[in-house]
Amino acid sequence: METAPNSAPRLTDKQRAWIDYYVIHKNATKAAELAGYDSDDYSTLQSIGSENLSKPVIRAELDRRFRERTMTADEVVGRMVAAARFDLGEFLDGEGEIDLVKLKAAGLGHLVRESIPTREGRKITLADPDAALKLVARHLGLLADRLDVTLQDKSGPTIDELASIRQQLDALQQASDSGVGGEENDA
Repeated sequence: METAPNSAPRLTDKQRAWIDYYVIHKNATKAAELAGYDSDDYSTLQSIGSENLSKPVIRAELDRRFRERTMTADEVVGRMVAAARFDLGEFLDGEGEIDLVKLKAAGLGHLVRESIPTREGRKITLADPDAALKLVARHLGLLADRLDVTLQDKSGPTIDELASIRQQLDALQQASDSGVGGEENDA
């Protein structure tokens, strides 16, 4: 491990490579092998991987990398809310085409699922705001994911009651299955 004058230890090139492979594979031994640590012995590679995981400077870099790659619950809900509130009209130019530069500048580029050039212009597929709204409503507890049935008569449900319950269950299943989709716009 290299140390710069008057500073904390720095990572070697091999340690940086090990971190890169560890982030991808989540396997310390495989990361040691792929990073080029010299050993044909599996147990030596295991020891190197374990040792690297215990080094504070490597652990700190791994923690930083994993934090960059994850989202908090607030970020996830924030993106769902942004998709649910999305108003395409704010991003149409004078010719009725989507202004992608304006969309990205507003921090909403993540709503673009696909952008394909065509002979007529560009085919753009956006996140489905209705699906996002359903996810937000479910998160807020506004949608029932189950059906509670209480029968008054202890002798059991009638055929009509069973048919009614079946219809309600089918409606819940259909609403659940309609889930996430995409909204296409040709621009």
